[in-house]
Amino acid sequence: MYQPKKYKKDNPEFIFKFIQHHPFATFIINGDRFLATHIPVLTHGTAQDFILFAHIANHNEQFNYLKDDTEALLIFQGAHGYVSSSWYKEKDISTWDYSAVHVNVKLKIQSREELEESLQELVATFEKQQENPLY
Repeated sequence: MYQPKKYKKDNPEFIFKFIQHHPFATFIINGDRFLATHIPVLTHGTAQDFILFAHIANHNEQFNYLKDDTEALLIFQGAHGYVSSSWYKEKDISTWDYSAVHVNVKLKIQSREELEESLQELVATFEKQQENPLY
């Protein structure tokens, strides 16, 4: 991701909290071509030492390429918006203002037990705001 020096944040606490506040990520792997899926991702651990976990459907094309140590990219996006050069005294080029975190990961396939636990946590996390949650 292009990051001008003055905007770059390497603070683990910022990255960790950003992911927690924007858990819907683009999951990208290289199969026979680049493949992307949009999935919810949760964290375990602390800002200094955390893991990410998620789930994709068995019939998702990416599923065939999921193996331990496969490299992937997760992109978490926050607020964004167009910035017109017309807003400034000196006209330059218009741009897009955004916040995003890119995380390069190596996959670890979950055991059946880990999968069931993480699915329960994913459902509970995103269902808790529902009027009639599916627990």
